[in-house]
Amino acid sequence: MTTRGKRRQRKKDKPLRFIRIIDYIEPMMLTQPELGRKLRALREERGLSLRELAAAAGVSHNSIYSIETARVKKPRPKAWRRICRVLSVSVGYFKK
Repeated sequence: MTTRGKRRQRKKDKPLRFIRIIDYIEPMMLTQPELGRKLRALREERGLSLRELAAAAGVSHNSIYSIETARVKKPRPKAWRRICRVLSVSVGYFKK
């Protein structure tokens, strides 16, 4: 058997790769500073403190602070969906 045949065999045996939702969301989202400003404005508009939003979404307040201050390049999809759910907006709200 040639090396070429072995490579093909390995590819077939690999498990399916699930595409993360962030791969679809990220290209459409605002740049980090704009995203953070929009998130903070929406949070303040709803009358929520950083810690209240974090508690309601089930994420740490550091996560939200990091998103608002653009320290995180890609928010985790699960946390991001939770934050959006608490703020009563869709993930699409933060698109360009």
